[in-house]
Amino acid sequence: KMMRKKSCYLVLVVVFATSVFMRPYYLSPTSSSSSPKLNMASSPTLQTQQYSNETEMRRSIAPLLYHISPGSTGSRTLYHAACQAGFPSVHHKSFCISSNRGIDSVSENVVEGVRAHFEVLRWYQIADECCSLWSKGKVSSLDVDLNGGEKVDGSEHIQLPCLIPLDQWAQILQQFLKMVVNSGIVGLFDTPYPYLAPEVLDSADKGRISKPFIAMTERDPKSWAKSRSENHGLMVCREEFSYEKLGSSEFDVLGCIERAYHAATNNATMEVEDNSSSYRKTEAEPLILHFWDVFEHRSHKDPLDPSFQKGMERQMEHHQQFYLPLANYTPDFFGVKNKTNEIETNATTSRISLLPKKSRFDEEDVILDIRKHILRDEFESTKTRSSTLPDPLKNHTVISILELWRDEYSKPLTCRGRVNWEKRNNTLVEIYHLPKTCGLHVSKAGKSREKNYSLPFDVTPLIPT
Repeated sequence: KMMRKKSCYLVLVVVFATSVFMRPYYLSPTSSSSSPKLNMASSPTLQTQQYSNETEMRRSIAPLLYHISPGSTGSRTLYHAACQAGFPSVHHKSFCISSNRGIDSVSENVVEGVRAHFEVLRWYQIADECCSLWSKGKVSSLDVDLNGGEKVDGSEHIQLPCLIPLDQWAQILQQFLKMVVNSGIVGLFDTPYPYLAPEVLDSADKGRISKPFIAMTERDPKSWAKSRSENHGLMVCREEFSYEKLGSSEFDVLGCIERAYHAATNNATMEVEDNSSSYRKTEAEPLILHFWDVFEHRSHKDPLDPSFQKGMERQMEHHQQFYLPLANYTPDFFGVKNKTNEIETNATTSRISLLPKKSRFDEEDVILDIRKHILRDEFESTKTRSSTLPDPLKNHTVISILELWRDEYSKPLTCRGRVNWEKRNNTLVEIYHLPKTCGLHVSKAGKSREKNYSLPFDVTPLIPT
């Protein structure tokens, strides 16, 4: 009897242990036939990688420096300063993760994040390009080969998924955005991140062990709108779907989509572009919207539109007023404030504003400020999050993790790479446009002796070939 009793106990223990350790597999979600499937197969850098539960649960130890101000507000200055300060960063098509070309000496978490960043940017650029093609009459429901892309002028093919349903595009964008935020990237600068601010902040709250270090560079809305529209091609939310209908702008991309679908749900006769391929087969089926139903492309060569300029100004003013209270670092690049030095404190955060006496802002000052505040002040936020720290960090003090950061981000990341999107075949191309900063042999004249900016054969590329 005793032997049978022990055997029973042993069986129970084995069953219990198996159920505990196998629990994640039993609880893995299965794909539903009713839910849309995300087509990751067309992604050149992350072929069929899915955003698994395991990735969603992972919290990044790295700090996050998030420039929440839009392009044309000094984002490149902040990006270069962050690189020199030793923080892996991305700025639109540019990235800095090492002092050499390739990824051989770079953390896997950083590499994953940078690759995901270029997927975010690629899908964002796809939307903009499709809107541009639509405005030129080069995309229609009759000229579509779902496997091969859209025909242009009846003969030329562009490998772009222009007819992807807009809600599916939004899901893909958010998946890659979460991968960026949950990675080892520290600096996020320029398009499209300021236009995804609610989603970035929400993902950072769930995916980082410390609160994001938010930088804002205020600029007069009127001068910003003029500079932005005269020097850049823009993908903007249509005025009817813009926040509070303040006017067309680049801001709040996913909010724009939500408002468009909300309008469609409540009004089956919602007006869409003439000859649009958006449709509802029956009342039981959801309305399918495409890029050009919600967004429009505006070229910097377009004639000045006072109404559009006014809308951009109003949206910029709202963006700055809404997010300024959250900002930790507000360098006055554009002389918005008239004092030479001030420290502001509100109920939720300490905000340091450095206001230069000279007209040109010294990048060395920015480098010092970024290092000082990220590696000292910002980490105070983790004291309130100690219960959420993943093992083995729960046994570490704030100071010990701060020392970990100081050791990790101790050397300038001098090699500045760039990834260009080739829209004709929808691929990403990696180049290094400043080779003399990437550990190459440099002549006395300061010019690299190597004319080929591509990767040597023995270097592992960021973008897999």
